[in-house]
Amino acid sequence: MTLFDDTQGTQVVFATFQHAQPFQRDLLRGYRRARVVTYSASLRTVLWLMEEVEELEVIMGEPKVTASLASIAAYQHVTLTELHQEAEAAGKHAELLKRLQNGTVSVLVLKEAVSHAKLYLLDREGSTRVLTGSANLSDRALNDATVPVEGQHEQFTAFDDQERAWAHYEAEYERLRAKTQLLTVPANLKVVTPADLPLLQEARKHPLVIAVPVHITHPARDVRFERLTQEYGPALKEAVTKVKGKFVLESKNLPVVARVLRDRKAQREAEGVLRLDREGNALVSSAGFRVEADPEPAGLRDDAALLTSFFEGYAHFSGDGDTHVLQQDYFAFLAWLYVSPFMSDLLAEGLRRDLSPHKYPLYAVLMGKSSSGKTTATRVFLRSMVGEGAIERPGQDLGKRNLRGLMAESGRLPVYFNDVERNKLTGIASDIKNTAEMHDGENVLAPMVFSLNGNEQGLEDELRKRLFVVQTNHALDPTRLSREERDNLHANATRTQKRIGTALYAAYLARLLPVLDDEERLTPHLSDPVRLSSGVLREVLASAGFTPVWAAEVSVHRDEERVLAQTRATLLGLWNKPRHGWTVRRDRVIIPVRDDLRVGAALARNIPDSLLMSGSTNGQLVVQRDGLERLMGVKLTRPWWQRR
Repeated sequence: MTLFDDTQGTQVVFATFQHAQPFQRDLLRGYRRARVVTYSASLRTVLWLMEEVEELEVIMGEPKVTASLASIAAYQHVTLTELHQEAEAAGKHAELLKRLQNGTVSVLVLKEAVSHAKLYLLDREGSTRVLTGSANLSDRALNDATVPVEGQHEQFTAFDDQERAWAHYEAEYERLRAKTQLLTVPANLKVVTPADLPLLQEARKHPLVIAVPVHITHPARDVRFERLTQEYGPALKEAVTKVKGKFVLESKNLPVVARVLRDRKAQREAEGVLRLDREGNALVSSAGFRVEADPEPAGLRDDAALLTSFFEGYAHFSGDGDTHVLQQDYFAFLAWLYVSPFMSDLLAEGLRRDLSPHKYPLYAVLMGKSSSGKTTATRVFLRSMVGEGAIERPGQDLGKRNLRGLMAESGRLPVYFNDVERNKLTGIASDIKNTAEMHDGENVLAPMVFSLNGNEQGLEDELRKRLFVVQTNHALDPTRLSREERDNLHANATRTQKRIGTALYAAYLARLLPVLDDEERLTPHLSDPVRLSSGVLREVLASAGFTPVWAAEVSVHRDEERVLAQTRATLLGLWNKPRHGWTVRRDRVIIPVRDDLRVGAALARNIPDSLLMSGSTNGQLVVQRDGLERLMGVKLTRPWWQRR
């Protein structure tokens, strides 16, 4: 078979309009046979249609299938698993199994290309109906007054008893059907194995030849699919041989697939990969650790005292601003970290309400000097959440493992990469940018923390706005503190890391979870989850008797506000220099930056893209005048030495 070898391409059917009417499911009833092509499907709707007709055949198209055996295997695995899980949940498993076995219900899965088509062929003696359009075989798409779910706008075109239309669409159906494989009943109904996949079942009968094109546009994928693709990829790669530029999978090599999958599973178990999941009002790790929501847990005051003392240590650091700046930076990070196990849920809810995905950052970046306390703070904060269950990964490992697969494995457990090189972070920029697009609203995406030395230079705006950035400009100053004083600070931090428990987080969960679980209470907080988290955390500290100045509410947009403030200060500093050289025109301002290219590069990144105009170079910036005046908060007039 050849992937994507479909010469039919996009089709246009010319038709004559007769009339329109609201969709009702009665349009699908009363027929003996139904054949359906759907891009994605609610398997509950498949089971409904199964009961309406004597014969049902469904071709399951899939947005995730690309030109690789691994993606096809993952797609078939997911579809087979979900079909049986949905049937069992609906109490229709026995009927489904019977009809799959006697052939009156057939579910076909693609073995080649993506199908975007939505097509319904319905027939009975003396009557045919074709429905084609945008509606998938799902509850939301096939919504009418008899189905109490929120619908969505879809369009169908219908052809009743029209021979030429029937012949055309039936031929289209058969062309696609030739690229499918039949799902069969798994040997073990509870667990799908590679042996159950139609792809590998076909390879047992005759060699499977795959020709992969060079250029492919890869669609967004959900986390479950990504995890399975990463499982099947190495196994199938080892089993496939290359013959004359094509890949061949033969029956004799199929045992290799099972062996590699077993080896990978054993490796994961040996590595002790941890997950964190929610069970009611508790977070539970795969290692048996559990933190239960409790408004007044034992040890709350002790943990609050340890954390407060730890924060007080940062008052001895030196840097830009007063001594509270570093404390406020780390408190903002702590607020994000505490709510991060639920950020995936908040993202799904925000997307459902058409809110910006940038309000729900699943990634945090800590940037600062090597002696700014980033590593120690992260270790203490994670310890206060999940005890000893946190895993710290070296920065050089970033990119070695698939980011999405790691997010799926970890559940709600924050994944921490320490000492990340800047090029490693920019190397995964596309994955970070596509996180919201791949989120299916059901699977949990684990949050991630990246700690790197230096400042924000090199982080493009499109990447930075998807991150929760904490930039620390303070560090221990050996000219200000003696070696003994620095050793005492280190010892205090080490004791805190060893002694702090999870009581603070238990009390935090007791206040946060009721808000997250109540749609009415969540609504006013949904647009800023970090502000919600910082407010809850401040309440918990106050309940334990601590009200530090640095424990103030912070916004998820704090980095954007900070960058704008820094940019405003830099621009005002340049503007107020004698003979600054700015050229002020009616609609634009030209700012020379050739004397300090570093400052110019920072301004080019941080001035909003909407204000930068064509003509900007490494030596000068051309900025829209009205917007620049709003950003700087001053009225820009032409300098006196240019008024000649």
